[in-house]
Amino acid sequence: FSSTLRSHVATAVHAFIKAICLGTKHWSASVQQDLLNFLSCLFRYGESKEVASVINAEIGSVALEAWLGVLPQLLARIQINSPIVRSILHPLLTRLGKKHPQALMYPLSVLVKSPVK
Repeated sequence: FSSTLRSHVATAVHAFIKAICLGTKHWSASVQQDLLNFLSCLFRYGESKEVASVINAEIGSVALEAWLGVLPQLLARIQINSPIVRSILHPLLTRLGKKHPQALMYPLSVLVKSPVK
């Protein structure tokens, strides 16, 4: 990716995280849309060290409860090939599991029983 694109994506990621944090209701449509856009940036451009550093620096500011609405999308990428993206995704899922284990039980059981592709 070009340096201009990486810079724009890093700025967009920062803006999405800020918007998610400022959202008044974690289940609102706008917060969920911002989370999905953030995840698109993570999964598409997360290999970039510039983008990954912004994500790592700011992901902790997002309330854990906000991630519950996009849990299926997070779990769908649990075995992503990128080590950089995995190093962001797995700690997030670990934190979610510690605080909300009940939210992970059914989706993980479905994931374990589904055939690997």
